[in-house]
Amino acid sequence: MAYKNGSSPIEEPLANRRASLWKYVKIGNRWKFCRPAIKPDWVRVNGHQELHPEGNYYVQHIESAKQVWKNVGDERAPTTNQNGEQMLSDETFADISGRSIGATR
Repeated sequence: MAYKNGSSPIEEPLANRRASLWKYVKIGNRWKFCRPAIKPDWVRVNGHQELHPEGNYYVQHIESAKQVWKNVGDERAPTTNQNGEQMLSDETFADISGRSIGATR
């Protein structure tokens, strides 16, 4: 444990527990990251839902002050909460990010 000037211990930062799920799809003739909708292969584009079977899902999180995008394939495997927001289990996040949840750096 680290101490500052011999006084109380300094808290170590916790691992990042936030991640978001995106799908990289072709909109017109450009590729963009879009938020997935509840149904597989559907994404939200400009306030409405569109079917996009092409592309892959990505998990985005912050690691050491840098944005990290990890390709997780073409099949969505997260759970959704009661508001329909995409959530990952702690185990899935740990597997994708290579870090354990709740561990200090």
